[in-house]
Amino acid sequence: MKHPVIVRVKKPKRFVYLGLGSSYKDPKDRGRRRDLKDINGESYDFVMRSTATVFDLNDEHDKHVHDWLKDYPGISHHLIFEDTIEQEMISTEAMVESAEAIQIAVAMTDKEILDFCKLTGIRTR
Repeated sequence: MKHPVIVRVKKPKRFVYLGLGSSYKDPKDRGRRRDLKDINGESYDFVMRSTATVFDLNDEHDKHVHDWLKDYPGISHHLIFEDTIEQEMISTEAMVESAEAIQIAVAMTDKEILDFCKLTGIRTR
């Protein structure tokens, strides 16, 4: 099953391309050099020519490129990383909570509804 992550530019109207090279020193890891390598283990430069790119986190190479890009120093000012599975889970939880609230409201008696309205400040006239 795919696990897509959408990487998009914060300012698409000002975007032409993004070239980051093949390595950087990771400040989180005491300055250790992190290289971007292809499937054969050879270094290559990262170039993004469109305003959005999709990475599949279940694919080994895509995950490597995604992790390399996400940890790149200062990249969070220019790119947005959207995990689609996480967003679906959040929206599903919100729908379930909404459905539970509707079930509770349907089960309320008239007196309970009036008491609820008084407590929340809803006018009943």
